[in-house]
Amino acid sequence: MIVKLIELFNKVSQIQIIPAYTEFSPPEKPYATYQIISKNSKDFGRATHFNKENSSETATYREECTIQFDVYEKREDNFKYCRKLLELIIFILRKEYSFLKVGVKNYSKIEFLQEEIQNKYEYRGMFEVTFEYMNTTDERKVEFAETIEYLVNEYKD
Repeated sequence: MIVKLIELFNKVSQIQIIPAYTEFSPPEKPYATYQIISKNSKDFGRATHFNKENSSETATYREECTIQFDVYEKREDNFKYCRKLLELIIFILRKEYSFLKVGVKNYSKIEFLQEEIQNKYEYRGMFEVTFEYMNTTDERKVEFAETIEYLVNEYKD
């Protein structure tokens, strides 16, 4: 899901969004990086789907994923690209999220950070967004399904 979201952001954003901590040289400013900082699963195992043909099951569950975005800009830009990216993510793309079956659960304020790297200041705005979506597990074999079915039918009468 996160890959689909980043692809969507890159299609409509004014700046390029790349993975954080990549070995490649960063593009020209302004640009943004992203990294997944936490994932949390909710309701795991409650919605189970059985496939009688091959005795297997999958489970659907809610997942929350928090992504940190760092936007690198020139000082004279006054962090406008950081604000624009946050607006894009939390407001402008709401309709597209419904097609992907994902939602914005929470977001943080923008923090403006300056750091000196190689005797030069880097101007960076940072914010976090928590997305919520449904996920499905891989299929697993269920060996006891026939036994349970037999026992239930035997004592049904």
